[in-house]
Amino acid sequence: ENVRHGKCLNSSQILKLDCNSSVVEFNCSLPQFVEFPPDELNPAGSNRTFYAPKVTGDGEPLAVTVTCPGRVPECKFWDANISDWAGDGCTVASYTNSSITCECTHLTDFAGATGDVGSTAGSVVEMGLALSLTDLLNALTVLITLLLALALFAALWARGVMDDKADERDRHALREAVLPGDTVKKEPTKMSRTT
Repeated sequence: ENVRHGKCLNSSQILKLDCNSSVVEFNCSLPQFVEFPPDELNPAGSNRTFYAPKVTGDGEPLAVTVTCPGRVPECKFWDANISDWAGDGCTVASYTNSSITCECTHLTDFAGATGDVGSTAGSVVEMGLALSLTDLLNALTVLITLLLALALFAALWARGVMDDKADERDRHALREAVLPGDTVKKEPTKMSRTT
């Protein structure tokens, strides 16, 4: 596995983690900004900045995970707008040496690949990223809004058809009132002059 774990016991500490023949350093004095996804208790999501304690034992150690440099799997989809592979909305759920499982927020053509990565490090905050009740309600709200827009369109279209038929009846009635049927259908009378 390409992940190493460590703990910042104090802010003056520099973690040195062995990554397959190279050493990756993590400076414990840097604040770690973490964004939390929306959940049932906090629908807008939240964020928080974590710091290692100034002195060892003066607070909870800051848990750190480091991804070693190398190649990691990526989940991508074909973006027809840019005619290239993109990764927006796709994450790697799990992988082995012979397979990749992707989780994406949309449906299209997908592929698994490996890409070069440098070493990354950050504080670890374990969060379950499963769909929450809020996510499901938001999706339902979008669906209902789309159905209401479709119903409004259908109602306005039907009203337009009825108004067109009513206009045609009114034009016909006006034509009959101005040009009675007998006048339109009658042959003009011939007049003759006698001298």
